[in-house]
Amino acid sequence: STADTLLVKDVANSERSRANRGMEVEVTGVDDGSLELKCVVLQRGFAVTSSGAAIEWAIAPSPSPTPTPSPAPTPSPAATPSPGQASPSVSPSSAAQASPAVTPSPAASPSVSPSPRPKVAPGCTASGTTVTVRGYVMDNFCIDRGTLLDAPSVQTLQNPEVHTIHCLVDVPVCVNSGYAILERPTATIRSSIYQVKYQLSTADTLLVKDVANSERSRANRGMEVEVTGVDDGSLELKCVVLQRGFAVTSSGAAIEWAIAPSPSPTPTPSPAPTPSPAATPSPGQASPSVSPSSAAQASPAVTPSPAASPSVSPSPRPKVAPGCTASGTTVTVRGYVMDNFCIDRGTLLDAPSVQTLQNPEVHTIHCLVDVPVCVNSGYAILERPTATIRSSIYQVKYQLSTADTLL
Repeated sequence: STADTLLVKDVANSERSRANRGMEVEVTGVDDGSLELKCVVLQRGFAVTSSGAAIEWAIAPSPSPTPTPSPAPTPSPAATPSPGQASPSVSPSSAAQASPAVTPSPAASPSVSPSPRPKVAPGCTASGTTVTVRGYVMDNFCIDRGTLLDAPSVQTLQNPEVHTIHCLVDVPVCVNSGYAILERPTATIRSSIYQVKYQLSTADTLLVKDVANSERSRANRGMEVEVTGVDDGSLELKCVVLQRGFAVTSSGAAIEWAIAPSPSPTPTPSPAPTPSPAATPSPGQASPSVSPSSAAQASPAVTPSPAASPSVSPSPRPKVAPGCTASGTTVTVRGYVMDNFCIDRGTLLDAPSVQTLQNPEVHTIHCLVDVPVCVNSGYAILERPTATIRSSIYQVKYQLSTADTLL
């Protein structure tokens, strides 16, 4: 919240004599499903000095203020509701740099809702919630690189509508990386950056590729799909059935079409295993590397240690802010703190050549606490890339209140 953003600001500011960049916090609070962590108590701080040494410190208790009960309301004339605040605008790149950007309509944004009449792949054995979702299809290669392969000046998660069908289906490295369905920016996340909603399996990636390819005579860019499947909590949508396709023609006209049923194949039961000599395990696949910018462009990058990545676990002895009335799961998380202004702009204000969600460890304490536009935008806690998400891009895990931002 705004209050928690200010709390975090004070903590970062108090360590300015030694902390330089890569601010992280470990906090305990209540996850009520809204993406804004409630009843926050700061536990520990982590940062990097100007010489590159990692430091950490315990944070003295400073709980968010307990709300004061409001007095009984006094009848008064009905107030005229103020207009809603406009969501952050996304400025597509110019036609000179990439394909003409198309402003996505609200209807084109991914929405997830229970399917009243579940229509998933026959023989589906996955357990979870049946959902229908619509969103832009993006290959993981273009997500990992941060900018579109077919339009290098365009940030992948800021203007996915510019992505061409050619890049999606003709480039082997893109197809082989697998496809994901993106979730549009929301008022809750308070960012203009799209995020990965679901990954598609190899089989479903090929199904989507075939659908996109079949419409090549008219579809040019901005491929979207509406699919029904089972959300089992793993981020890979199971038992997928494609319902409708959406795209934009070379002249900028929006088109859509119904997709003929072509469910994912039902898995064939594996035969009973035959004893064989133990195989030598192959080395694990290396996670995507993130190349920090050179010192000439930004502060020296520090490779974050695995311990520094955000982890979420139930707190055995919940210690949340006194007077907390929020309901949900008590969690303790650790992750990089980032202001929403730097998230929204896509690159760090203090290091314009560095992508915000790719190298948050480069972000300086100065930018975090001294720049009004950054502080006033509020703070978020980032979640490190995971093998499930299959991307080198960090994502917003929680937003902090104004009070917790100031902490």
